[in-house]
Amino acid sequence: EAGLGIALLKAGDLDGAEKAEEAARTLFQKAGDAAGEGIALSNLGRVGYARNRDQEAVAHQREARTIFERIGDREGMALSRFGAARSLARMGDSKGARRELEPALELVESLRGESPGPDFRASYFATKQQYWDLYVEVLMQLHEEKLALQASERRRARSLLDSLAETRLAVESQADPKLAAEIQDVEQRLRAAEGKRSSLQAASADQAGTTVDPALAPVDREIRDLLVRLDVLRMTMHERNPRMAALASPAPVAVEEIQKHLLVTDTLLLVYSLGEERSFLWAVSSRSVEGYTLPGRERIEAAARQLIDLLPQTRREAQASGQRAAKALADLVLAPAAERIAAFHRLLVVGDGALQLVPFGALPEPALADRLLVEGHELVALPSASVLGMLRRAERARKPLEELKIAVIADPVFRADDPRVKGARAPNVSSPLPAELSRSVRDVGLDRLERLPYTRQEADSILGMVKKGMTFPAFDFDATRELFTSGRLRDYNILHIATHSLLDSRQPELSGIAFSMVDAAGKPRDGYLRLHEIYNLDLRAGLVVLSACETGSGMEVRGEGLQGITRGFLSAGVPQLVVSLWKVDDRSTAELMKRFYYQLLEKGRPAAEALRQAQLSMIAEPAWHQPRNWAGFIFLGDFGRKVDGGSLEATDSGGVIVVKKAGSDLPPPKVAPDRPRRKPAAPSSPRPPESQR
Repeated sequence: EAGLGIALLKAGDLDGAEKAEEAARTLFQKAGDAAGEGIALSNLGRVGYARNRDQEAVAHQREARTIFERIGDREGMALSRFGAARSLARMGDSKGARRELEPALELVESLRGESPGPDFRASYFATKQQYWDLYVEVLMQLHEEKLALQASERRRARSLLDSLAETRLAVESQADPKLAAEIQDVEQRLRAAEGKRSSLQAASADQAGTTVDPALAPVDREIRDLLVRLDVLRMTMHERNPRMAALASPAPVAVEEIQKHLLVTDTLLLVYSLGEERSFLWAVSSRSVEGYTLPGRERIEAAARQLIDLLPQTRREAQASGQRAAKALADLVLAPAAERIAAFHRLLVVGDGALQLVPFGALPEPALADRLLVEGHELVALPSASVLGMLRRAERARKPLEELKIAVIADPVFRADDPRVKGARAPNVSSPLPAELSRSVRDVGLDRLERLPYTRQEADSILGMVKKGMTFPAFDFDATRELFTSGRLRDYNILHIATHSLLDSRQPELSGIAFSMVDAAGKPRDGYLRLHEIYNLDLRAGLVVLSACETGSGMEVRGEGLQGITRGFLSAGVPQLVVSLWKVDDRSTAELMKRFYYQLLEKGRPAAEALRQAQLSMIAEPAWHQPRNWAGFIFLGDFGRKVDGGSLEATDSGGVIVVKKAGSDLPPPKVAPDRPRRKPAAPSSPRPPESQR
């Protein structure tokens, strides 16, 4: 009956729902089932809320809570307190709502901490985000801007914070060898299971055009079970290490600590929290916190997604529409804080929802409509301010590398018909990809991986700016997955990766980066570095540049942010990342990267400012000025770190810093823009599509 009542409530039958819950309550009372009676009462509170009978709803929820407290049901206690708080908030009793919510959130935190691993914790926490939404709104109604910001930090990227505390120690402490071996075994079985699934899917797709195969179901279950097992094993490793146990569930950074230790002069932190009816923006400097009310989630995300869809397009109509979409979004999310934004050079942006996929640099300056935000500001993306604090703590605990060294991994060999393969077959004969990678390729709308010709030019340009002996080039068959898993790259400050990256739309943990898929003889090899492997890479790099498609994207988990490749490298302890938000063009990416490394290595600029200067140089040239050529890449992470591993003190706006750099006597690279693209002479001679990474 209780379940029927909720089904009727969701269907809009409030009379039927109320009758069903009353009947359920009576049955549970007669049976002596206190837990069931509490659930029925709480559900009656939900019905009362839907009927706008808030006082009645509060009474039902408090009666339910009394039962839950008597039997020790913490989940029920949290649920009933949240239900009461919703009605109290709507009645205008913000203080009463706060009194209900704060104990509810403490219960949620304790239940989250008892979940067996990061994925379980993230899944549980995602179901409770409405608690935090309401708490933030109540605090803002009470004009408690700092506390509301603190609440926003508490609900953000918590599993990533846990991973940053745990993963580095897991590597450094040489964890239990038996556990490590079991983790390796599960990872191998996971790769095999994913390959089996892809083979079955490909075979069924070839038969009568269907993609449904009953044999897929048990393989899907096996994959889910293996991912769960991997999560549990890593949690067990954590529990057995006393140093790691001492860092369990690191607390989010307090607002005062953010202001004192994370925000240098000329830096403004912008934190977004999207709610159903109202959203909020906090503009935080070292001296003040100001809060702003924005429209609800649906309106903001619709504007953001429209812009995200338009920016990468090449059509002239799309470019004009993109400018209008950029202004519309800026009016929604930047204009309320226009005066504060105009006063600072560096903007740290903590997005929420679809805003995490927006290149803020491509938005117009709210106070100056004829100027883009990137033209007046250095932009830094962050999962949360607390993540920045944890990255800096991890960096201080790590021994810095003595010399600036860079590893460039680019231009892998994907297929046996590649001319670089000895005795390669004719190009019109397709070499089969490993099954799991082939499926991932289909997920992103491609049917096979093509070579990216400009990645080689890009890599050569970068290496030309660093003196020999300080570089590690890995091209062709040397660009392998084993480079990363073997630990051979741990002594390099900068890792530059130029290849394809792939998103798995069903299981984000199986997203990854494609390296050489065949050896020199054309034999298949496992060249796919998966996200669940990236999490535990043994790296000491201060900067990783992912010069590939959608490396900054991923599946959103509410409260956790985007689950993708970026999250993996952050968890592995990498403090700075340059990543892409969409399927970037091969040639314009190569051009942007040449300019970025010139600013980074030759001019000695911090990575975030180096990216900005590279983007500005492209904006200044007609051949490259469209946002699709430069806006797809963003800087994410610790802006306060120099490329040589030292700390960046406060500098003047856009100031150059002095770094230990190699090859400073080399001339700037030639970065002449491409000639204007010509339209095909006739429809029968279409222009070849642009390569995407």
